[in-house]
Amino acid sequence: MFRPIDIENKIEVTQFYTFHYFEFSNDYKFEGEKHGFYELIYVDNGCVHIQLNDESFFLVKGGILLFWNQCHFMCLVQITKTPLTLLSCPSIALSRIRL
Repeated sequence: MFRPIDIENKIEVTQFYTFHYFEFSNDYKFEGEKHGFYELIYVDNGCVHIQLNDESFFLVKGGILLFWNQCHFMCLVQITKTPLTLLSCPSIALSRIRL
């Protein structure tokens, strides 16, 4: 017999500006931007290089990065297409993060 499992909410997002799922070509480069809201990037497959201010991150399949109000740009590292999920939301929506 199946029994339900209770789940505790760790992150609550009540609003968002954008939600995209992209499959970028292997020569994709994003020149960068800075905005006053959170952005979450999840790598579904492949590898992506993300620069946040003076820090570099290399995310591979299953990698996730959450940041707020930082200058950022990205480019693909692999030759294959890389699908990414991008979510942006106001800071108030993630102000109660409990990890």
